[in-house]
Amino acid sequence: MGSKARAIERYMKNPRLGTLLTSGLTIAIATFCGIIAESILQLFFEIGRLGIWATFATIGSVVAALVRLNTIAIATAIGEWEVPARDKKGRKTTRKINQIASLEKTTESLKESFKSTTQLVSIGLLTAISILITQEYPNVNDQLPSWVKSYPISIAALASSTSIVMTNTKTVERLLGQGKAHLWVIRAGRYALIAEAIASVLVVLIGFIVMFYRML
Repeated sequence: MGSKARAIERYMKNPRLGTLLTSGLTIAIATFCGIIAESILQLFFEIGRLGIWATFATIGSVVAALVRLNTIAIATAIGEWEVPARDKKGRKTTRKINQIASLEKTTESLKESFKSTTQLVSIGLLTAISILITQEYPNVNDQLPSWVKSYPISIAALASSTSIVMTNTKTVERLLGQGKAHLWVIRAGRYALIAEAIASVLVVLIGFIVMFYRML
C-alpha cells in the first residue's frame, strides 16, 4: 500500500483529525499571505494606520462566524423535523428533512434568507462605526497595542480565514460527528429558532417606534 493510500485510509478512519489539519493549513496560508503583503507594503507605506481597520475586521469576522454557526445549528435542528412524503411506491409516509436535503443545502438556504441582515451587521455597521471613530478621533490608532499596528493585515487575514474555514458546513459536520455534540447542537438550534422568532418581532416593533419618533 502506497503512502497516498495510507494517508487516505488514515483520514477515513479519523475524519476529525484530517479536517482539523486541512483547516489549519488553509488558515496558515491566508495568514502568511497577510504577512507577505505587510512586508511589501511596509516598503512604501506606513501600515500602522491600518490598526483600527484590523480591529474592526476581526470583530466583523467574529460576528459573521457566530451568525454562520447559529445558522448551522438551526439547520441541524430543522433537519430533524418530519415532513409528509411518499415512498417509492407512492404511498404516503413521513421523512426527516435531512433525509431529503443535505445539511449544506438547508444551511445555504437559511444563509440566503438572512444574507442582507448578516452583511449589514458584520460589514455595514462595523465599517461605518470604524470610519466615524477614525474621523472623530484621529489619534485613536495610537491607543492600540503595538502588535496590532505592526501586523494589521496578518491579524485580519487570520481572523477572517478562521471565521470562514471553521464555520464551513462540511467542516462543522465532520467535527461534530453523530454523538452527544450533535445532539447538543440540535437542542441549541431549537432554542435559537425560538429566540430569533421573538427577537425578530422585537426588532420590527422597536424599529417602527424609533422611526415614528424620528419623524415627529
